Amino acid sequence: MHFHACDIADFTSGDDINMVYSLHACDSATDKALYLGLRLNVPCILSVACCQHQARRQLRGHPYTGITRHRVFKDRVVYMVGDALRALLLEMQGYNVDILEFTSSRHTDKNTMIRARKGHNGDLAALRIEYVRMRDAFRIVPSLEQYLGGVGPNAG
Repeated sequence: MHFHACDIADFTSGDDINMVYSLHACDSATDKALYLGLRLNVPCILSVACCQHQARRQLRGHPYTGITRHRVFKDRVVYMVGDALRALLLEMQGYNVDILEFTSSRHTDKNTMIRARKGHNGDLAALRIEYVRMRDAFRIVPSLEQYLGGVGPNAG
């Protein structure tokens, strides 16, 4: 294992990287770490998001305000929708994705990990439709989508 002190977006390596791992990466750093894994075409990506401030700021004007008017529920929706959108984006890039609880929620509410392994051959068109519907319903656009250049027919 090697550690590098730099912005994730600036990281380069001449070596083959086997895994990208981010633990409680704040805000858009989660998306930068996921994108690094995609950019380096690593076989395995593990990521645990942290604060998700960007997604929380975007969650407005959606049809489920009866749920998100309560802060505790809003936080849970942000965590679930944010990571679900990231998972779909990773699947669109050819990864099998699981979302799992890696520690008890008694210890932290930030206890879900995205585990992505290279080798998904799903229906890309169906994944894009599902992603766009969820993104548009909740009005959350992860930075990962922007790093990938969008999700249109020629993106990714």
